[in-house]
Amino acid sequence: MSNALKREQDSARSEPAISFSKKYAASQNFLSLFREGMELIEETSEYLECDGRSDSRALEDNIALTYTTESMRLTTRLMQLASWLVIYRGIAQGKLTPADIEEKRKKIRFDTVARPEHIDHFDELPAKLRSLIEQSMRLYDQIESLDRHLLSSGFDVDAPRQNPLSTQMAELEEAFCTPE
Repeated sequence: MSNALKREQDSARSEPAISFSKKYAASQNFLSLFREGMELIEETSEYLECDGRSDSRALEDNIALTYTTESMRLTTRLMQLASWLVIYRGIAQGKLTPADIEEKRKKIRFDTVARPEHIDHFDELPAKLRSLIEQSMRLYDQIESLDRHLLSSGFDVDAPRQNPLSTQMAELEEAFCTPE
């Protein structure tokens, strides 16, 4: 095998793979998702601190209990989503290593969540709370789906790539070429 070909193959083997995780984290789609998530968190916080308090006081006891339970679930869900978004922002900014990502990702739980149709008295909750819950569920579904896809890619932030063509070429040359 010629020295030039060997250098080319060695170079091809050590090129970093295109990381879907890193590419996605730096994309406009992610920035939109990040903004949407942070705006929903801010809107929810504002509602629960202001209008939500007066809305909850006007409810019957059994509905008020549902309000309290669902507002806590909503807050927890949004904090999980915010954590996920912050991890991916860290990937985009190059601040996280693959080990950091794995460690932080393990703390995020995408458990089965109560859907509005499974919540007792959901239709009796204030319209604004129902809307926030539904928006959080859409965001949750989107992020959970992305997370599954990104997990299957192994959070390959800067994983070295093995070029399959150069490997096959080396094997062919080794089998059929005579030494120089």
